[in-house]
Amino acid sequence: MPITEDIRNHEVLGREYKRGFQVGFEQGRQEARQERHRERTLELLRRLIEQRFGPLPSWAEQRLAQLPAAEIETIALRIFDAKSLEEMLS
Repeated sequence: MPITEDIRNHEVLGREYKRGFQVGFEQGRQEARQERHRERTLELLRRLIEQRFGPLPSWAEQRLAQLPAAEIETIALRIFDAKSLEEMLS
């Protein structure tokens, strides 16, 4: 026998389904915002590094791509004191 009732219309389950969907949707939006922020910050860091040390070698590009969001700012602050790209990204 086919199921013809939509769970979203159920008095109890529908409410919980919709709430869970909304929570998941909000979490997804938050993660997307964090990822966009990370990418913008990383792009700015790349531009600063290129301005200071010249074109990025592939090893440095790979290192930057692997940086967790929390570490990007720490690395960025090293640009003021680092004498070389190697020192900055170590």
